[in-house]
Order: sequence, then C-alpha cells, then structure tokens
Amino acid sequence: MRNIGLSEKEAVTYCITLKVGSNPASVIAKNANLNRGTTYFILETLIKKGLISQFEKNQTKYFSAIEPNQLIAYINEKNRDLMHYKDEIIDFLPEFEALKHRAQISPRLKSYTGKVGITKIFNEVLEEDKIDIWALPASKQHSFFTKFAPTLLNQDKEINIIIHSHYKKDVLNQKFHLTLTEDLWELPACIPVEFIGKQKVLLSSSQEAYGIEILNPAIVETFQDQFAAVWHEKKSPSLH
Repeated sequence: MRNIGLSEKEAVTYCITLKVGSNPASVIAKNANLNRGTTYFILETLIKKGLISQFEKNQTKYFSAIEPNQLIAYINEKNRDLMHYKDEIIDFLPEFEALKHRAQISPRLKSYTGKVGITKIFNEVLEEDKIDIWALPASKQHSFFTKFAPTLLNQDKEINIIIHSHYKKDVLNQKFHLTLTEDLWELPACIPVEFIGKQKVLLSSSQEAYGIEILNPAIVETFQDQFAAVWHEKKSPSLH
C-alpha cells in the first residue's frame, strides 16, 4: 500500500477499515492501535483520496473502505494527476530558471560516518600535496598528528596549522608551519576540525565520528581565502 503513495498510518487505516467493515472511527482506531483524533484525521485524508467513504446513521458517522479492485482506478487517477503536474512544471521551467540566482552554488559533498569514515577522511588528507588545518586546543594530542601527519611530513609535504582558541578572547590564534616530523613534537595538543587542500575541503568531528568532503571549487576557494587571510594577518599592537 505504501508503494502507491500512502503513508504507513494511511495504509494501516485503510486495511483495518476494509477488514472490520463499515464502522465508527472509534472501532477503527481501536483495531488500528491509533488514538481517535489521529484516526479521524487519517480517515479524512483517505476520503479526499477517494479510498474511504462515509455515511451517517443514528447521528454517528460510519466509514467504509473502497473495494480492493477499485485501487486500480485510484492509481490511474493518481498517475493522471502526476502527468498533469508534470506538464505544468514543464510549462513553467523557463520561469523557474529565470528565478534562480545566477551565483547559486550547487555543493558537491560526500559524507562519512563512524571510525571508518573518519579514517577515510584522514587518508584523503594524505593524498594532498599541501594541507592547511584549522584546529582547536585539546587536553591531549589528537591521533591524526601522531599517526597520519608523520606520513605527510616524511613525504616532504607541508602542513600549516592554525589553532583557534575561540572560547578565549584574550588568546590569539597560534600558527605552526610543519615541514619535519620533529616539528610535531613542539605542536601543542589540538584537535583538527578542518583540512583545506588544493581541490577539496575535509571537515571532521572525531567526537561525533562524522566527516564531510567538499569538492565544489568555489566553496573550496572560499575556505582557502579565509585560511590565508588569518595565516597572513599581522598581530594587533597592544593597547597598553
């Protein structure tokens, strides 16, 4: 039933009504394990779809399901409606295109979940010739810097890191340019959250075991510009 466009509750309500025959909503609700208010609402939607009919007897509303063989007629009517809407959309496509913003960006994204997904993100980082990293302070060094970063540096690749102390207004961003594995020993404990390569951006949340890969060139360029702006900014002079 759900394959013909009915929700689970609509499908259950139709089948129960067909099974119990003409009955008040209270009887249908009891057999469908639904509360009466929900059952009334669903019955009304099914009436509008032509799958349920109603009549009144002794001031009580009774509901009946259409015969199963009439479902074919319902499907045919639904298809006619869809074709009608399709024709309308085709007619309005030029107007829809005119409404679309010319600078609109359609992001190209890949998402990864779980420890396997985070590992996939880190392995994607290893493929980059040069990587810029936004990181947050931590109580202990993250596994990326102990397991994955050494591989990058051993391949003569560069890593630029900005550790952003966003929760301490009086602490400036810390910047580190790593070219040797030994440079990692002097790196303060931090958690990488954003990796910016030449053609992709990789976002990771180790705590939630979730990662996103962004491949859209315009978006990647925006991330690159933001990192470069902070990397090259000069330290503000003291006011004291």
